[in-house]
Amino acid sequence: MNIKHFSRSICSVGPLRSAVVVFRHRGFRQSDVFLASYPKSGNTWLRHLIVHAATGKETKWRDVLTDYSLMVGQHGTLLSSIGSGGRLIKTHEPFRNQYKKSILMVRDPRDIAVSEFHYRKQFSNDRNIAHQTFSEYIDRFVRGKTCVYGSWHAHCESWLPAVESKSALLVKYEDLQQSPIDKLDEMVRFLGFQINIEVLGRIVEANSAESMREKERVYRKQTNETEKVFVRHAKPAGWQELLSSNDIDVLRDKLGHVSSKLGYEL
Repeated sequence: MNIKHFSRSICSVGPLRSAVVVFRHRGFRQSDVFLASYPKSGNTWLRHLIVHAATGKETKWRDVLTDYSLMVGQHGTLLSSIGSGGRLIKTHEPFRNQYKKSILMVRDPRDIAVSEFHYRKQFSNDRNIAHQTFSEYIDRFVRGKTCVYGSWHAHCESWLPAVESKSALLVKYEDLQQSPIDKLDEMVRFLGFQINIEVLGRIVEANSAESMREKERVYRKQTNETEKVFVRHAKPAGWQELLSSNDIDVLRDKLGHVSSKLGYEL
């Protein structure tokens, strides 16, 4: 079992998980940039866009992407793509002082809850999840019991000081969908380089929701995993199709104080 899968298998905060996290956070360079988010916030899409922009190479679902961007703990194998030897390292961890420069992707927690629910129905080995209702899942989600990285609100709150100090650039998933060229331009400038508008447009098109679904479709066919789908609707406010008024009340009660700071009024 590799260190990534080992750490994910420990689903509660404790000394063992803390030791694993420390182990994974070694060997960084001053020029590294972290692509950060709570799970199901759009990090995969972010990585495809940034890797394509930084390298000029169109990504496949795994190829090229994993040459230049992998999860923290796997970063030792990454090729440099920015600055003086900088690498693009993915993380879902709460903020750590080792993260000197980061792009933080956030998303409406209602959509995260829906996306995570469907994801775990497909990919989790926990048999209990298969029989769980969404309302049951919401209760565990707000308490940080569905994810090894803790609760959404605690995760986001840990990153706010870095955003305020400008060491982390905050990018909302919904803004990136609405104005992808403008937001990608903002991100590449944050990384220290510029790309002309025509090239930015081509990068956005090559990583649209439709293109991402096609990349995944090709990959799933090659790996005989055609029944699984990672990229679903990829649209804002998809939560309206599943959340009950009681579910929304639960989310508002537990997450509202942080979501409002990020511009999400639950």
